[in-house]
Amino acid sequence: MKQPNLRYLLENVVTHHEGFSYNIYNGECNPQTGYMVALRGFQRVVKDNEPIIITGREYVKERSESLVNEEAFIGCWVDKANNRIVFDISKHVHDLTEAIQLAEQNSQEAIWDCKNEVEIYLDSPKARLELLRIELREDIISMGELAELQSLVKYIDPTDVELLEAAGVPELPKQD
Repeated sequence: MKQPNLRYLLENVVTHHEGFSYNIYNGECNPQTGYMVALRGFQRVVKDNEPIIITGREYVKERSESLVNEEAFIGCWVDKANNRIVFDISKHVHDLTEAIQLAEQNSQEAIWDCKNEVEIYLDSPKARLELLRIELREDIISMGELAELQSLVKYIDPTDVELLEAAGVPELPKQD
């Protein structure tokens, strides 16, 4: 299958308001698993009068050294809240906990869930559960955080034994 070119992807952002993540190193486009985390210092907002094709090519040229590796993706998406198009460089991360930590290190508000095609805001219950999981695994979780974990039980996946057990949820008896 032929990979889309940058011009096509940029036109699609304008016409269909669909963002993309594209790795110029290996041609991978919009990974289907894992998470995309924008890296601090690489965001560029497209001005209203700027032609996106030219702006996109200039952005790639300006950031080419940062884009030539398997983990770096050029991202382009529509910030619907502010009605603007944004370029960034993102890292593709397979583990949610690692993605959340990287996002916090880069002062990001959200990460992109590639599989479910949704943003996960760092202040969301799902993100908070993953941060509590880190505390739990490192054996540094406080009593207050355990109480918080218990308050988030309704957001825990029913198959997540690790968090359910730590939250004090009793194991269901096996059905015969």
